[in-house]
Order: sequence, then structure tokens, then C-alpha cells
Amino acid sequence: MWVSKKSSLYLAHTPAAAKDLYKEFEVRQQHKLGVKWLSPAAIRQTYGLRSYGGILSSVAASVDAYKLAHELIKLNTQRGLKVYDQVEIKKIEHQTNGIIISLENGKRIKGKKIIYCTGYETVKMFKEPIADLHSTFACVSEEEIWINTRLNKLLVWNTRTPYLYMRTTDDGRLLVGGGDSKYTSSVFMEKTKKKNPGS
Repeated sequence: MWVSKKSSLYLAHTPAAAKDLYKEFEVRQQHKLGVKWLSPAAIRQTYGLRSYGGILSSVAASVDAYKLAHELIKLNTQRGLKVYDQVEIKKIEHQTNGIIISLENGKRIKGKKIIYCTGYETVKMFKEPIADLHSTFACVSEEEIWINTRLNKLLVWNTRTPYLYMRTTDDGRLLVGGGDSKYTSSVFMEKTKKKNPGS
């Protein structure tokens, strides 16, 4: 299954954020969305986390993006979608009546339009500067480390900009991420290699 039911905990990182978050809690509670307000002391005692208060929501879900994408591809191939896997595009020609995509293997694809779904790599396909790229980071622990059992099946976020998030994985790891940087991943990795030439 590509989706699993979980609870979520949204933490306030400052006293001011706690006031705004409490207003959100009141709106969610008014619409009966299965929420509970937790004090800083309750959060620390229950989860071992420091905050200025937070919303515990029983209505949340975790999606396995890899499985979801493949399920969508499988469904649409049954409806007639053609998938070209492990091919590299050499050239894209935009014409008045459509587009022609030339592949590295010499074959060509003709179509009425093209939709770019390549994420950050899309900026390389246009001459105009269409976006400023920032990198976000994630790290994951080894398997079966000690984790507060109350954090299992729980998605944790905070109110920072950018926010910090963490969750456990099915094989007993802790995943933590967040923190935008003006440096792209490739630049960051290059600097890391220079500092650690043996890696």
C-alpha cells in the first residue's frame, strides 16, 4: 500500500508562533478535525521534544511517493499511455503543429505538446532564468536505533520558515529534514568532497 494512516504533531518554535498556531487549532477544532492542543510540558514529557506548544492531529497520512508514482504509471499504461524508460533526450524541436523529441538512441517521438516534470532540472531547458534554486536537506539514521516509541506512526513539523520535519520509517530509522540553502546540492556535494577527499 502506498499510503498509511498516521498522526501529526505541529510544533510552535517561538511564543509568537504558539499564539498563531493556537488560533489554527481553534479553527480545526471548530470543524471537528480531530485535533488536541498540547502544552510545552506535555510535549516534552510525552515525546521528549522542546517547543512552545503544538497541535496533535489524528487526521494525517504518509505517502510512499515511489510506489504512488509507479501505481499511477501502471494505471495509465492500461489506458493507453506509452512509457519510454531509461532514454535520454538529445534535442527538442518546437514546431507550429507540435513538437519532435530526438533521443540519444536515434529514435524520434512526435507529439502535440510536451510537459516538463523533471523538477529542478527543468531550469536547464530554458534560456531565460525562470527560478532561483534552493536546496533542502534530509538525513536518515541507521536501522533499529533507539527512538521514543511515541514518535512511531507520527509526522512531526514545526513552524519555522523553512520548517523542520521528522518521522520514522518502516524499517526503524529516523528521518529528519528541512533547512533551505541558496547553494544547490551539486555545489554542496562538491564542497563536501573537497573537505573529505577519501569519501
